[in-house]
Amino acid sequence: MTSAGPDERRHRGRRLSLLSMAGLLLLSVAGSPPAKAASEGTDTLYAGQQLVALTAHDHLLSRSGEFHFSLSPDSIAVWQFAPLDGPKGPSSTATGTWFRDDPTGRHQSSTDHSVLRLRRNGNLVLMTSRGYLLWSSHTGGTGTHNRVVMRDNGNVVMYTGAGKRVWSTRTTPVYLAAGQRLLSGKQMVSRWGEQQASVKAVLRLTMQTDGQLVLRCNRNVLWHSRTHRRGSYLIMQKDGNLVIRGPHGQPQWSSHTAGAGPYTWFDAMALEILKDTGSLRPIWHVELGYSTPC
Repeated sequence: MTSAGPDERRHRGRRLSLLSMAGLLLLSVAGSPPAKAASEGTDTLYAGQQLVALTAHDHLLSRSGEFHFSLSPDSIAVWQFAPLDGPKGPSSTATGTWFRDDPTGRHQSSTDHSVLRLRRNGNLVLMTSRGYLLWSSHTGGTGTHNRVVMRDNGNVVMYTGAGKRVWSTRTTPVYLAAGQRLLSGKQMVSRWGEQQASVKAVLRLTMQTDGQLVLRCNRNVLWHSRTHRRGSYLIMQKDGNLVIRGPHGQPQWSSHTAGAGPYTWFDAMALEILKDTGSLRPIWHVELGYSTPC
């Protein structure tokens, strides 16, 4: 396999301009029907349309600009671009939350103009430029007017023409930037390790309704906050402090990192707070005490 592995494709702390990433060009490849045109910056891929790797624009962009469903020569992936802001101006930090490729590695390449196509039978397929199938959503026969949407909640969803969900990546944000919250009963989920043959790991950080903040790998509990105020929520404050607050705002737990300031964010899967000051450094983390994801 000539392409970079999933760990190499995970980019942490990269400061990128969302404007430079905006837009989507739907193209056709030789020997296939022409793809329909789509407006720049679209969040939707319609039946009969396709993305092509190594073109100027090869991704769906959520309306908020925070999430991308991106095609590379050998894979498709969901990326979060968490917004950062401070005295030097706005920027972002990126991480992958889900990916799929050819698990055999036989047809992967780092230079091919691979195609992600939503066929008119409802199936979403990743193919090489020569037509070798790398991955499929297995949704053929679900409809002739399906569409795939990169949503603002971090999930990529396929809908039928009648609006029924038939497939999704089941992904969420995994970073909390300044001012962002994880509400009571909600989860942050990374499926980046789901396709790995050795582990098939799904990481979940859950703000439970009983007030506990819990990190799990599959069903294994890796860490919990030992807080018990029902209805509590988690917030990454603008002062750099990560806080669990009760339903009326009373603090229940804190990372004690107030004063860290701008360009600071929380990585929910690694349980660490990072700061970008030109060089990336963690300013707080939890020792999880495990050597493999699960």
